[in-house]
Formats: sequence, structure tokens, C-alpha cells
Amino acid sequence: MSKKQFDQVHINILNNYVYALKNPKEKYPFYIGRGIEDRMFSHENEAREHPSSKLNKIREIMDEGREIEYFILKHGLSEKEAILVESVMIDYAKHFHTTLTNENNGDDSDSSGLMTLDEFRSRNPIEPLGCIPKGCVVININKHYKRNSSQKEIYEDVKGLWKMAKSRIGDLSNPDINVVLAEYKQSIVGVFEVKSWYEAPDSNGKMRYGFIWKNNFHPKTKEYLNKHLKKTWPS
Repeated sequence: MSKKQFDQVHINILNNYVYALKNPKEKYPFYIGRGIEDRMFSHENEAREHPSSKLNKIREIMDEGREIEYFILKHGLSEKEAILVESVMIDYAKHFHTTLTNENNGDDSDSSGLMTLDEFRSRNPIEPLGCIPKGCVVININKHYKRNSSQKEIYEDVKGLWKMAKSRIGDLSNPDINVVLAEYKQSIVGVFEVKSWYEAPDSNGKMRYGFIWKNNFHPKTKEYLNKHLKKTWPS
């Protein structure tokens, strides 16, 4: 059997990739892996010398005179992306389709891999924010928030301008309200320590207020972030 390999042009296109090996007479793959260059084809050579469930399966296919079917599941990935895709595919295949010969699950599979809805909820309990701490204000950004936004992106959504009583803020340069909690669908998604507030008129000439973030990690961020509000707090 001639050695299988990619040419250099395809190697450059593939970069890191995730692949599957399948017996042509079976419906589902028996192995999922990741690699670079000719990694996908290396198992055939290993199968001639080393015993394992995966390699025994490959020998069985070769002894029957059949050719292994190769599938590239995703290519052009960074190493980090390939690790994630491989982990997801292994979890999915093992749970829904077939018994893979992979000896290990993907990286972080136990902590963040496939689980039932009930298991996910039990592992990730939602903690309520019992009260709004003094010096904090909650601002709702339901209309602006995009999932998986960074804190800097959330700041752009929450910085203003907002309808607020100036008396509530106090001195704009040394304000009584010194922490802004960004709320999305009753969850705190951003925590911002205020450097100062500023005022500006809206399109109707009414005064509104925005704030400048200190652009730092507030020491109590972990106490507030991802906490649940029982009701929308008036801002």
C-alpha cells in the first residue's frame, strides 16, 4: 500500500485541522483527531506496529482489503481552535452516534463539554444579587448588547447618554455613583468603575448623563458579574 500524503500546497491551506477516520462499510467514523501536515494518514503506518483499539480497527480494515475513508471536518484553524473543534466533535460522536476508538475525550471535556441541560444548570447555579450596593447604578442595555461582547464593547453600549437626576450623581468629577453595573435580561454583564460623569443635551435639548470608565478591573467585579436581578433596577 503506497504511503498517503498531502502536497505542500494543501498543507499550507490545511494549517491545523480536525479529521475523522471511517470504515467504508460502517455509517459513522471510528476515530476523530486533529493535527497538521500528514497527521491524518500516519495512523496506517502506526497500525502495522503498535496495538490499540484505533490501530486494531485500522488493521482490520486493511486486512479486508478495504481503504480507510478520510474526512476533513474543519481546516484552516489555529491550534487553539483545532483543540476546541476536536473536543466538540468527540463529545458529539460519542454521545449521539457511535463508540469511538479515541482513548481520551477532548480537552476540557469534563468541565465544559457535552452535558444535559439539567447537568449544565446544576453545575452553573445562578446567584442572585441581593441588593444594589451603595454607590452603584444598574443600567439596562437590552437594546444594545451583543452576546460574547468584551468589557470594552459593553462599555461602549452602557457609557451613555442616560436620563438621570444630577442630584443622584452628585459632583460629576467626584460622583456619589462610582460604579455602573450593565444589565442584560436581568443579568449583570459588565462592571465599570467610574472616573467621572459628564452631561450633554439630547436631540430635544434635554440634559442627559454619561460616564468615563477608569478602564480597570474593579476589585468587586467577581461579586457582581453574572449575578441575577430579580427585577430591572430603575436607573
